[in-house]
Amino acid sequence: MNDLITYDAGIPSMALTEVLDFSLQYLFAMLRVGAFVIAAPVFGAKFVPLQVRIMMAVGLTIPVMSYAQLPSVEALTSPSAIGMILGEIVLGLSAGLLLTIFFSAAVVAGDRIATTAGLGFAAQVDPATGSTAPVISQLLSLGLMVLFVASDGHLVALRIMLDSYIYIPPGTAFDFELLMQAGIAAGGEMFVYGGKLMM
Repeated sequence: MNDLITYDAGIPSMALTEVLDFSLQYLFAMLRVGAFVIAAPVFGAKFVPLQVRIMMAVGLTIPVMSYAQLPSVEALTSPSAIGMILGEIVLGLSAGLLLTIFFSAAVVAGDRIATTAGLGFAAQVDPATGSTAPVISQLLSLGLMVLFVASDGHLVALRIMLDSYIYIPPGTAFDFELLMQAGIAAGGEMFVYGGKLMM
């Protein structure tokens, strides 16, 4: 009877506080990827169910936990964490919206083609965005999406997003002015590429 080994109840070698600390850091690391998945055109399209997007964000955060320098739990529970959380969301949304702006070049080109050819009345609901767009815009947009996925552009976009955790570690300050300049430049490039597609 004395030789029996007794074990404490609960999870072996892991206290509840460690689980909560890990969960808090995991959720913080998932903010940037989750915002990108929501805003990016291929990943955040209307035809992709919300559950799939959530699981994609959860799965993509797993490698981030192994190499990203995350803030301490004390920093995440302090009032300054609000700024860090907003910064992570802004970074993810900015990356997704920049990609969306480039995809909008096909919509702009299709809209101009439809208007010039007198086909502007032939409009349907776009399955990717849920808004009404000319059929030619939808054809060009879906064609661009097929080319993007077929040429592994979605993998490149995810790789860039995951590498951003190295260049801009979570919780560090960054220059918002650079994001605004990138958005303005992307808007100009959208009209340039839209004009090229239209021609």
